[in-house]
Amino acid sequence: MPKPNRLSHFLPLAFRNGQSISRFAKHCVRCNELVTADHMHGVAAVIQNRIVIAAKARCPACDAEFAISCVITEDKKVHRVLLPGWVLRWWLSTARTEVPRTRSRDWQYEEEAQRAPEPPRSPSVDRDSATLSPEALGQFDGEPIPAWISVDGTTLHFVRTAPKGIHEPLRPGEVLFNDRLIYSAAQRPA
Repeated sequence: MPKPNRLSHFLPLAFRNGQSISRFAKHCVRCNELVTADHMHGVAAVIQNRIVIAAKARCPACDAEFAISCVITEDKKVHRVLLPGWVLRWWLSTARTEVPRTRSRDWQYEEEAQRAPEPPRSPSVDRDSATLSPEALGQFDGEPIPAWISVDGTTLHFVRTAPKGIHEPLRPGEVLFNDRLIYSAAQRPA
């Protein structure tokens, strides 16, 4: 694991899909000025195809210091980590980081080559491509939960919620609606 350093020292970092992060910045918690990676000290590494950052930032405008603990996914979305910075730094020091790829024969192991491909993601449906039930079961994240949705003539009933940005595996026949509600074509829950 790399030693703590100026965060800009670790950039750019690349994902398996070819996307890379070459710049990183956060708004100051006190004055809302943009604080760049040049004013952050800590560690950043690619672990399990996610960029994990644990750093301290110092705002050049107001001299406020604040902690940054986050994970960046390959779609370049930043997700806050609720662990204290010291715990995340300790975890980073024990985690196995990915080796930069050069030639496939230098880094690919036979076990990886024989690993089964990941199953395709279950479909995602947005509000514009579905007919919504007029009956609401309640609210989630300030929005009503339709009792059912109809997509291409198939009626799907509400099963459970999925906090936005956290995608748990869906069961066969389930769809993710509006990036936070899970519906299924199975029998309506009792």
